[in-house]
Amino acid sequence: MMRLYEAGEGVPARPGPRTDPPLMELRPDHNPGPPRRIPPKHTSYILVRTNKEALMLKDLVLKNRSYRRFDNSVAIPMSTLEDLVDLARICPSAANKQPLRFILSTSPQDNDAIFGCLKWAAYLKDWGGPTPTERPSAYVVMLNTAKDWDFAKFDLGIMGQTMLLGAVEKGLGGCMVGAIDREKMRAHFALAPELEISLVLALGKPAEDVRIVDLPADGSIKYYRDEAGTHFVPKRSPGELILHKTGK
Repeated sequence: MMRLYEAGEGVPARPGPRTDPPLMELRPDHNPGPPRRIPPKHTSYILVRTNKEALMLKDLVLKNRSYRRFDNSVAIPMSTLEDLVDLARICPSAANKQPLRFILSTSPQDNDAIFGCLKWAAYLKDWGGPTPTERPSAYVVMLNTAKDWDFAKFDLGIMGQTMLLGAVEKGLGGCMVGAIDREKMRAHFALAPELEISLVLALGKPAEDVRIVDLPADGSIKYYRDEAGTHFVPKRSPGELILHKTGK
């Protein structure tokens, strides 16, 4: 459980034991409970976590793999996609320009059209992509209204990852897809030329086991699957990533 307290007189600058009731209780694990009480006024708050709750972000990141096989029988309501876009909306944006726009799809017709514009898993040469029962249940198409502004690419990464983390929190998963037949998709949605089709988030209930492993001796970064269909993704070690450290 995470508890939200009003910041102000009598509130410690760092988390500490509290005896007064919280203004709001946040339930990241979606456990059932009474309605949350939202403070009526605009003010500032601090979030008080326990040590166990502080690990929640890493848990979400570890679960947020690039899933490419889903249980297509599990539907995703439009309200879920709207929630994910709302997460993107409140993300930082370079120069606060907020250039991204979104197409949300849960309908079978548009889902089929979007799927037909995508290419899957370039390293798996002998895999033809998800079968009909493994296809995503929903899509978020990320569009850029400032295609000549390089900093918009930062927004794409920040907001795309945030939406995927939000999907994982809801028990779903997804994959950022950049291999897109953009002209085919543009024609299907009758998009204006100034709108750049940047990324597609394919979303659904994951139906595969994706595991992180150390980089092999030959240094290959290519993901692969074993005979059981388990998907392995090699990752570099922290020591290889950190080039220089100063201080303690």
